[in-house]
Amino acid sequence: MEVIKEAWRATNRGDVDALLATLTEDVDFRPPSHMMDGTVFRGHAGVRAWMERIEETWSELEGRPDVVASVGEQVVVAIDARAVGRESGVPIHERAFVVFSLRDGKIAASIACPGKHEALKVVGLEE
Repeated sequence: MEVIKEAWRATNRGDVDALLATLTEDVDFRPPSHMMDGTVFRGHAGVRAWMERIEETWSELEGRPDVVASVGEQVVVAIDARAVGRESGVPIHERAFVVFSLRDGKIAASIACPGKHEALKVVGLEE
């Protein structure tokens, strides 16, 4: 879980290099927005593009991860995210459920799910 917390600390600071240090070179990154627009970010270049999108969209973004369950190298995490729209100034608060796959002490995949049930299903804890 420490690598996931460090990834979020880096994201909260907007520190792309520190975030990339927590990810495998071939990371498969699917943030909550991928459920709406289908965008998948791959590799370090993809994560850099995602961070640029975050900076363009939000004037503030903070996420707090909390482990829900883990199975082997997969971890289901609830992330309480708070953000403020850059242009609108509208604040949002959202709870996202993300399945992280770990490999060699780094994050190899981060895939947001529509809800807790779906995330637990991905790791085989729900039918």
